[in-house]
Order: sequence, then structure tokens, then C-alpha cells
Amino acid sequence: MAGAVNEELRLAAAAAAAALSTDGVHSMGAGRYVEDATYGAGEKVLGVVMRPGEVEVHVVADVRRGEAMGTVKSNLQENVRQHLAQSGVPSSGLKVRVNEADPRQSRARVR
Repeated sequence: MAGAVNEELRLAAAAAAAALSTDGVHSMGAGRYVEDATYGAGEKVLGVVMRPGEVEVHVVADVRRGEAMGTVKSNLQENVRQHLAQSGVPSSGLKVRVNEADPRQSRARVR
């Protein structure tokens, strides 16, 4: 059991590192009502939720004025997918949740 938890934490850390290395990502998301994290013995990886067959990555993105959120999300998803593949993790169940650091900046909200 401990080995499975350690492996889950390692994979969650790999996903977080990939997300944080993506242009536009400000930080890992903490969750709105419940903390989004993967937990282990005395440690956690904030912003990554590991479930059987699924990796959910939560980030806060800095969006440049007029930039489309879809582009930020697409770049992030591809970067995390590649990083997970290098770690030997199937990424078919990858989900990316993006919150804007300043929602007034995205194209959808700029008039």
C-alpha cells in the first residue's frame, strides 16, 4: 500500500511540475470548496487529484489581455500529457481545470 501511495505522489508531483512549467500558469489551484490535492503520509501535492484512470490538474493562469482561455488550456493539457507520458503514465484520463488569476483579462470578458 505504501508503495502505491508513493507512486501516486510521484506521478502527482510530475503532473504539477509539468503544469507549472507551462507558459501562462501562475500557480497550482487549491480548490474552491474542497482542497484539490493528492495526499500521502505527511505530504501532499496541491492542485493534482489522482483517481483510478484519471489525473485532474487544477491551475491558476495568468491570461494576457485578449488571450483566449482555450489556447492556455490546450497548451497546458499538451504539456502535462507529454510530461506524464515520459513518466510512463497513460494520459487518456487527463482533465485540466483552469482558473484565471485576473478574469478581467481574457478575450471573453474584454470588450
